[in-house]
Amino acid sequence: WQGDTFEALAAHYADSIEALQPHGDYALLGWSFGGRLAIAIADYFERRGKRVSFVGIVDTATHREDGPEPVAENADTAAPRLTLLEQAEPSLLRQALAADSLHAALMARHTLPRIVADLHVWRALRIADPRRRMAWAHHTLGRLHAFEVDASHSSIVHHPVLATQLGELLARPVVDMAEPLLFKS
Repeated sequence: WQGDTFEALAAHYADSIEALQPHGDYALLGWSFGGRLAIAIADYFERRGKRVSFVGIVDTATHREDGPEPVAENADTAAPRLTLLEQAEPSLLRQALAADSLHAALMARHTLPRIVADLHVWRALRIADPRRRMAWAHHTLGRLHAFEVDASHSSIVHHPVLATQLGELLARPVVDMAEPLLFKS
């Protein structure tokens, strides 16, 4: 992929999805950076007249409030991560840091769109940064379906509650998506 905007990245992914599935309905799901990408892809499809039947966002912040950096309660928890980075292959580490840097730069210049489709947002309850905000209601003309999962940012993707809820939602016929959703973790 070559580009310098979040919208260009979303267009690239949307074109790749459309190459595999030329016609909607499209169901999109993203975690962390991918959640922001999922809503941008949905916006791209909707602007082109394509139907997006499902947008799921898993523990993706809309923004961070100003304030001091959180301090780790236990300094020993950071040490294993540094050891792993020091042992990583230099080329792999360089690629990972370059991708992270690119993602941060793209997000800094990106304004989240407002889409027509409903948003299904899962939030991990065990967060390390209290400045993270998930103000997704402003980004849909549809309904916001919010779910909380007793997980961390990294463990939520493996949580059985998320898997069960996604399975139930995606098994529903598209016409039933307007029905109220009642899930608790």
